[in-house]
Amino acid sequence: MAQTVIHETDPLATPNAKSALDVQSTTKGILIPNLSTSQMSSLPSPATGLLIYCRTDGYFNYFNGTNWVKIARTLVTVASNPGGSGTDQGVGIGLDDPDNSALLHVNANNKGLLLPRLTTANRDAIAAGGTEIGMLVYNTTTNLINYYNGAWTATTAGATTAPNLGAGTAAGVLIGQSGTVDASAKLEIKPTGNQGFLIPRLTDILRDAIPTPAEGLLLYNTDANQVQYYVAGSWYSW
Repeated sequence: MAQTVIHETDPLATPNAKSALDVQSTTKGILIPNLSTSQMSSLPSPATGLLIYCRTDGYFNYFNGTNWVKIARTLVTVASNPGGSGTDQGVGIGLDDPDNSALLHVNANNKGLLLPRLTTANRDAIAAGGTEIGMLVYNTTTNLINYYNGAWTATTAGATTAPNLGAGTAAGVLIGQSGTVDASAKLEIKPTGNQGFLIPRLTDILRDAIPTPAEGLLLYNTDANQVQYYVAGSWYSW
């Protein structure tokens, strides 16, 4: 098979044995043809796999045999320090800049997150030693999300969801007893015994490290031993 090598200084350079075209350089890149949208659309009988850079929208495009397909720039983004600490340490899917409070930030407006789907038998067959605390799967036998905390547990144990979540008079979540959520509530807790509601417990340091707290965010401060809420840039105690 004929091979071509392009080298910036050595015209006799040897091409990679697996390549038809080998461009070798340590100081320069390769410039793909730069076309406008109208020029790209006007190409006569483009070959399948043809690659161009569309300067109109700033995306690479390839021809799939039928249509021009834009190559998304934000499928996966790895921040500069993904395994470290501090800011800029996450992985983003579907966005350019993952939130600094997240190690994994998945962004979409028309898709969800699909967990591994296993039957109970498949789940229980995970190799010994291969099950980590916190592992999540979707159990297709029970149609419930399961997590591992030393034993497999269904996330909905002890909780029921109103049938019309998100709208109407039954737009809430009921925890504890079965039944119907009060029409005025998004979340209703009905204990089955002598139980209370435990909100997140944080020290001053952990509280102050929350990135961009939401208005009305509620927590229990274990340093002050007080319930606190966030309003207009400050934390207040009850």
